[in-house]
Amino acid sequence: MGLLSRLGIGAATVEPALHAPRVVAGDTAPVRVTVRGGSSGQHADELTVRLVTEATTGGGGTELVTVAETVLATDLRVDPETEREFAGALDVPVWAPITGVGAEGGTEVVLAATLAMDWSREPTGRTGVQVDPAPRLDRALAALAALGIQVERARPVISSVGGSEAPTAPDDPPVVQQFDCHPHAGPYVGRISDLTVVAVPEPGALVLHLDTDVATETAYGTTDAYECFTTVEVTDESVPTLRRQFERALGTGTTSDPSPGV
Repeated sequence: MGLLSRLGIGAATVEPALHAPRVVAGDTAPVRVTVRGGSSGQHADELTVRLVTEATTGGGGTELVTVAETVLATDLRVDPETEREFAGALDVPVWAPITGVGAEGGTEVVLAATLAMDWSREPTGRTGVQVDPAPRLDRALAALAALGIQVERARPVISSVGGSEAPTAPDDPPVVQQFDCHPHAGPYVGRISDLTVVAVPEPGALVLHLDTDVATETAYGTTDAYECFTTVEVTDESVPTLRRQFERALGTGTTSDPSPGV
């Protein structure tokens, strides 16, 4: 391997891609990586592909977090001016941050492939990924939308800094997703100024931690409080049932309790 390759000039390149344009949190996503040889032969210790996002830390900064990772090949020779394709699969965790949600721009998730090499710049290729919500979160967001509550911004946060909004445990995911919401229509306009929802997957359920800021001219029920913390647990409920659960949790709903199975 020549000096120029060690500096990344004329070195191999990698190009990751998904077999489908979108992935769903909690599913397995087939991936492929195309490796193209440069002007000289190189040896790579391994070829790794991973999903990466940027999460907010407790100090207001950000850090990169690996959401999923797999090794597609080890101890491989990259011959000059050749092309090889490697296939595999990524187990996308149910806590993977979803993208494309939020009026102010959604969360970014990147598929990155890297050739690990000694004494050489490591070729890395990247491409953006669309991550759709798992069914429980999908239904919960649909229930909020049915109440006229819109997600303004969605962002991953390090779970250890979630505070009272997202209590942590040893088996908690490294990141949770926070949804900053605002009512744009329906019964909560003028009653709630802001709603923060933190989605925390747990075994057999999704727990949504709600931080509600009540409009200053409207006291929260009879407590005279202007901020309330509560939770909504999502298992197999339908969207109408979840809507009613949100109404009870937010304290200003007017719909009667649903009958069993609704």
